Amino acid sequence: LSDSLIAELHETTQQYGSRPLGVGVVLAGYDTDGPHIVRADPSGDVTEMHGTSIGVGSESVKEYLEENVVKFENGKGILITLQIRLRYCSSIETKQSNRFLNITIAIVGKEMSFKIMENDEV
Repeated sequence: LSDSLIAELHETTQQYGSRPLGVGVVLAGYDTDGPHIVRADPSGDVTEMHGTSIGVGSESVKEYLEENVVKFENGKGILITLQIRLRYCSSIETKQSNRFLNITIAIVGKEMSFKIMENDEV
């Protein structure tokens, strides 16, 4: 699935007269090698990461992840840390810009189905 999606994103950058889709995508999944997070940029660049963010205001979250992300065996530690940081970022950004923030957190792991967390769980 990820290869197909990324190929489609990249194809639009290679065709004469065609504009890139202008969309960034973060894919998360779990296979026999463990958890994977893949980020595909509008340019077609693909990078596998331990954690990432996209969209308006994502730079502060990315900086935090670069400095603080540690691989955890079950992934629960990173989720808790990320939730705390997202709450902190959203409270600052809302006060500074009065913009609506759209933050979605999803988890996936060994013996754990993909789940998008509800607002009250975050």
